[in-house]
Amino acid sequence: MSDYHIHIERGWSGRDLDDIYCTYIDIMKRMAKSNLFDVLAHLDVIKVFGHRAPTNLDIEWESLLQLVAEMNLALNIPITIALDAHIPSDVGDRWEKVGP
Repeated sequence: MSDYHIHIERGWSGRDLDDIYCTYIDIMKRMAKSNLFDVLAHLDVIKVFGHRAPTNLDIEWESLLQLVAEMNLALNIPITIALDAHIPSDVGDRWEKVGP
């Protein structure tokens, strides 16, 4: 795992996951309302690091998705195995977990 991932994961200790998710959803809503973006992506980025909200946040997610529709924004929803490396050392990271 790259230094980037380790740095990100260290920031989770002792934080309330519901609060993190709600803050993230709020940020995404502000982005949608800003008219600066045509596409929103990585809506599930928090769970990528193994952190899932302990409570059901369907109402919050539905509110965000409704706003995305109202603002006529596209969503980047990956439906294939793809690489999302942001730094060269992440190329191929966790590739062995994708295997057959």
